[in-house]
Amino acid sequence: MSEQAMNDYQVWSERRQRRSQDRDEALHLQLDYVRQRLALSAIVLCDDLGEVVASVGQDAHVEHLATQAPWLAATPEWEIKNSITYLWDQFPGLKRGQIALRPVQIACENGPPMILAGVGESRHLGEWVDHAVVGVQRIISTTTLN
Repeated sequence: MSEQAMNDYQVWSERRQRRSQDRDEALHLQLDYVRQRLALSAIVLCDDLGEVVASVGQDAHVEHLATQAPWLAATPEWEIKNSITYLWDQFPGLKRGQIALRPVQIACENGPPMILAGVGESRHLGEWVDHAVVGVQRIISTTTLN
């Protein structure tokens, strides 16, 4: 087995052991895994008003991203390039490909719509945020809120 394959297996194995039945902790573990894997500046799950539900990253980055995420998620695709300049206070020079915003649909919850937002320079950012959305949906539907 190659060294890269061994490292990938170790990361997968460790992630499988780091689980929780507590919703807040499980969400934190999921987001932390994605952040570490992609070396993201921040990843945040927020509601449609910008209130943080779960996050990982520097506090200032998280708060700023959560505040702007609902507005950016509602921005038409053709306008997003201009709109991300509002994030430049915390993420100077941020470009369109360095942010991923995804709606999170939760079938069993009656709460507000949620958005998962990540900022980083990985070329796989969108794919991993899509992956994280699936994890977040699973966690919310199968864990208890404490």
